[in-house]
Formats: sequence, structure tokens, C-alpha cells
Amino acid sequence: MALVALLSGILFTTDLSGPAAAIQDKHETFAWITLFLSAATSIFWSFLRYKNQEDTTMKWVVFVLYGLAAVSVSVTGLLGGTMVYNYMMTI
Repeated sequence: MALVALLSGILFTTDLSGPAAAIQDKHETFAWITLFLSAATSIFWSFLRYKNQEDTTMKWVVFVLYGLAAVSVSVTGLLGGTMVYNYMMTI
């Protein structure tokens, strides 16, 4: 779903100018970071499960990566809300 959200933002929004453009750029950057972290961590966790290694210390790496993805999606949402409510940006 992160990919669908990112693509809808890329395809269906217009470029902004001024301070709103800076927020839009950060929002898109964090969307890419969220997508990458979510996909990479899911693939890594699936690999650990496949190799029956999910009870090793590597599970904590997965936990931290999912935590970073949660922070990233939160920042993405905050920036998206800022664009909508502070700059009246709509699709």
C-alpha cells in the first residue's frame, strides 16, 4: 500500500511553489524512505523466517528497522497534513 500511496502522490498532485514546495519535497523523500524501509525489512524478515532464524539476535535488527519505518511514515503523514491544512493543497 505504501507503493500505491506514493504513486498516487506522484501522479495526481501538482508541484507547489515557495515554502510549500520544500514541504512537498520532504514529504516525497520520506515517502520513498518509508517504502524502502518497509519493503527491505519485510523481505529481510521473510528471509529469516525461511531460514528458521527468526529467534536469533537478527530479530532485533528487524524490530529497529520496523521502528524506523514507523517514524518515517509518521513524519510523512505530518508533512502531508501540513501541506493540506497550512497550504490548502488538495488533489
